[in-house]
Amino acid sequence: MARPQKEGLDYFPMDVDWDRKVKIFKAKYGLLGIGFLTTLLQTIYREGYYYHWDEDEKVLFSSEHNIEIELLDEMVAFAFQKEVFSQQLHFRYQILSSNGIQKRFYQTTYKRERVVFIEEYLLLEDLNRSNVVIVSLNDSYNWVSDTGNDTATGLPTPESTQRKEKKRKEKERREEKENSPLSNFDPQKLLTLYNFYLPSLNGIKYITPEHTEMITRIIKLYPEYLHYDKWKWYFEHVEKSKFLIGMKKSFKADFTWLVTPANFIKVLNGDYHDQEEKDYSHVADF
Repeated sequence: MARPQKEGLDYFPMDVDWDRKVKIFKAKYGLLGIGFLTTLLQTIYREGYYYHWDEDEKVLFSSEHNIEIELLDEMVAFAFQKEVFSQQLHFRYQILSSNGIQKRFYQTTYKRERVVFIEEYLLLEDLNRSNVVIVSLNDSYNWVSDTGNDTATGLPTPESTQRKEKKRKEKERREEKENSPLSNFDPQKLLTLYNFYLPSLNGIKYITPEHTEMITRIIKLYPEYLHYDKWKWYFEHVEKSKFLIGMKKSFKADFTWLVTPANFIKVLNGDYHDQEEKDYSHVADF
């Protein structure tokens, strides 16, 4: 019977003197932040060099480690901002990884007979070691076996029909997402636009995964908002509303409120602007 190929690590190196971005993380969240990062790194390296991070995993992590969802979202968003993890990889594939994580995994596995990297997830270059195999998410093979190869042909061992069908469907979903214009959109850039063009509202320090999800829904409704200049117009439009910036009542909008799709539509329609404040220059683009 084939012995499963080990993918993860039993241990991972940790520098005594952590790099600057982790020190900043510690300065902001203290020992809780360091515990959070260390636990995530353990989880990632146990799997290999990446870890799927979706809503289900977030809820489980929150429950297992007794961390409030709101705080967990904040720490993950801050980790994206400081490039502890790659936000682009998470946005496209719902995984947590980074250049540093992949580099340490690559360096630690030099004695293995075979080390598999997924091309779409790779942030490293020049992986020229003889034991490195680079595969694509589109490959319909089972890369986990005793040697990884069929003894007769030297090729990867084909998967069962059921697993192939499952991967075929996953491939279709991935291709649909990767071919979407959203794959080139970086929600993090909205942070700078919001803070600059909406001085009357409280600034924000990071874009959370929930923000990204709502922004994605908005772009699906209004594809022109793939362009950052449309967001610039939107934030300038909000700044013109005395109601939204808190000059008429105690209410004052914030970033989360503004990117909630239902509120976004109302703002576009001018529901929160007086007649003289309304700007319909965006209508021609619809």
